[in-house]
Amino acid sequence: MISDNIRARQEDSIWQRRKKMELKERIQNLRKEKGLSQEELAGRLGISRQSVSKWESGISQPDLNNVVRLSEIFEVSTDCLLKGEEPEAVFVKETWLTPRKAAVMGTVLNACGMILSLVFWMEWQDWRSYAAGLILPVLGTAVFCLGNEETENRQKKAEQTRRFWKVNVWLVSFVPFCLVWSGAVMLVLTHSFWSVPWPGILPMGSQLIFWIVWAAGCLLAERKLQRPADPAQPAL
Repeated sequence: MISDNIRARQEDSIWQRRKKMELKERIQNLRKEKGLSQEELAGRLGISRQSVSKWESGISQPDLNNVVRLSEIFEVSTDCLLKGEEPEAVFVKETWLTPRKAAVMGTVLNACGMILSLVFWMEWQDWRSYAAGLILPVLGTAVFCLGNEETENRQKKAEQTRRFWKVNVWLVSFVPFCLVWSGAVMLVLTHSFWSVPWPGILPMGSQLIFWIVWAAGCLLAERKLQRPADPAQPAL
C-alpha cells in the first residue's frame, strides 16, 4: 500500500511537470523515456534526424500526422503530447474473492461439512455432527454467492452458478435430506422423532430407498440446472 501511494505521487509529479513543459520539451522528454535517440525516432517516423532536432529546439512543430504517430510511439494520447494533460484515470475494482476462488472455497466448505458430519457422528454422536453438516454448507454457499456477485455479465454469472451447483447439489443436500429422512423413518418405527446425519443405522430397506430418492433428486436438479433460463414471457 505504501509503495502504491509513493508510485501514485511520483506519477502525479511527472504529469505536473509535463503540463508545464512546451511541446518541444515534451517530445524530448518522452523520447528519452522510451530510450530513443533522435536518429532512431526519425527512422521510425520516416523523416530526417534534423526534423526531430528542429521540433525539440522549437524551430518547427510536427504536423498532425506526425503528432498522431508520435503519440503511438510514445504510447500517450495526443492531448498528453500537445497539452501535457493527464489521461482520465480508470479505476478497476479489485477483490481478493474472485468468482473462481469463491467456487473452489465454497465447494471445499461444502465437502468438509458432509465429511466432518459423518466423522463427528461416528466419534461422538452429538451436536457437533449436526453443526458441521448444516453450518459449513451454509457458509460454503454464502462464500460462492458473494464471489459470484463480482461477475457483472449475467450470462457468465448464470453459467458459473450452474457449474457450481452441478457438484454442490450433492454435497449440500446430503446431510439435510438424511436428517429429514431418518427422522421420518424413526417417527414411523418408534413413534419418536430422532434424526441422524448418516443413513447407516436405518433398516436396510429404508437405507436403499434413501439412496435412490437422494440420488434421483440430485440428478433431476442437475438436469434442470443444465437448461438455459427461459426468456421472460411478455406480460399479458
